[in-house]
Amino acid sequence: MQSLTTAGVDLRNLWISTRAQMLMPYHRTLDVLEEAARGKDTIGTTKRGIGPAYADKAARSGLRIGDLLHPAWLETRLDAALSSVNRKIAILGGEPVKGAELFALCQSYAGSGLGHLSVRDKQQPDGVLCCVRRRIACPCD
Repeated sequence: MQSLTTAGVDLRNLWISTRAQMLMPYHRTLDVLEEAARGKDTIGTTKRGIGPAYADKAARSGLRIGDLLHPAWLETRLDAALSSVNRKIAILGGEPVKGAELFALCQSYAGSGLGHLSVRDKQQPDGVLCCVRRRIACPCD
């Protein structure tokens, strides 16, 4: 949100669906490690974590923007996600993600963007830009 504001984007009409999937920092880590593990058979990923984030969405293990509204629920979901993610990262030779640090980071995102959340996913008022549920929201950009 801060980078959009800095770029001169007016955020008054920005609404983010509570059902939008979050792209987490560990998605980028997984993307880089998985691409490196492919050796010479790389697929040319951008290494921004989109593939792993969509995999989490399809597996229904990804975190949603609305999870930021409920810290206890978020912490539970994050712990569950990290148990799987850290196993993958360890297999690929990376450093495990620390849950407490990531939870604190999520809390900081929650504090900066909750004014733009919307539970109105089917219809938005005219002129409102909405991040619909099929898109991935990345609070870390």
